[in-house]
Amino acid sequence: MLKERLKEINAMPMEELQRLNGQQRAELTAAMLEEIGSIDEELRDELVYSTFFRLAAEEVLTDRELASILDVCLDENHLFLKISEPSEDAVFTRSFSSLVIALVLFQDKTRKFPPTAKVEQVFRRSVEYLQREQDIRGFVEGKGWAHSIAHGADMLAEAAGHPGIDLDCAEESLAAVESCLFKQGQYNNEEDDRLIFVIEALIAKGLSDERLAEWIAVVFEKLQEIHEKEKYSAEFFRNKTNILNFAKTLYFRLVFRGENPDTKERITENLEHWHGVLYGRPS
Repeated sequence: MLKERLKEINAMPMEELQRLNGQQRAELTAAMLEEIGSIDEELRDELVYSTFFRLAAEEVLTDRELASILDVCLDENHLFLKISEPSEDAVFTRSFSSLVIALVLFQDKTRKFPPTAKVEQVFRRSVEYLQREQDIRGFVEGKGWAHSIAHGADMLAEAAGHPGIDLDCAEESLAAVESCLFKQGQYNNEEDDRLIFVIEALIAKGLSDERLAEWIAVVFEKLQEIHEKEKYSAEFFRNKTNILNFAKTLYFRLVFRGENPDTKERITENLEHWHGVLYGRPS
């Protein structure tokens, strides 16, 4: 049984784990990929993902094996499984595939095993995934964390921040984050924090304060358009909550970093504006 095998693997000392031969590793990873989206929380989160993490972190897997895992996770039966269908459980496969992709890319920063073309493919697929994902649930009772947007943000942050990707990725990355802010539904599980990892990766790449300030202004302009159309509808308030929480979190991340004065000023202006709109008095 896979659960018992993974518990044994996780109990092994590193020296024993590194003695697994190629066939053993291939059989193990194939079984893990088969259950990557299991609705059994212990198997999916505490065993499958955790074992992938350990095998990668302790360099048990070869570059070829990591590249193979990456290819599987990126395919239509994993990252994009039933993404256009109202299938509740498929989100776990999509979400945890994105988390494993992020893990492999993190390892690649030092190992540099996939060619640039593969890294570029991962970036494009990451953007596409965040734009297309509509199941934004965080914790699902009885099944554990879906957290698709948070995991997708981790994946895009690793892709955008990868040494093989240049600043030309910025516009697509910003568009992907923007699409997440305007999805139907309200975020309640710190998705704003994870989306900001993407912004920080872009800043590290050289995204200018001027461009980031322009982008945040456009986000607030779209919120204004929704308000003019929807007034004080539930949809407006969901969007408002997502965007204001994101903006507040971004503001303080920039304060902690001591960077981007123009963006912080633009955020401050908009937060004051929306306080007045909502409560009819100055902040």
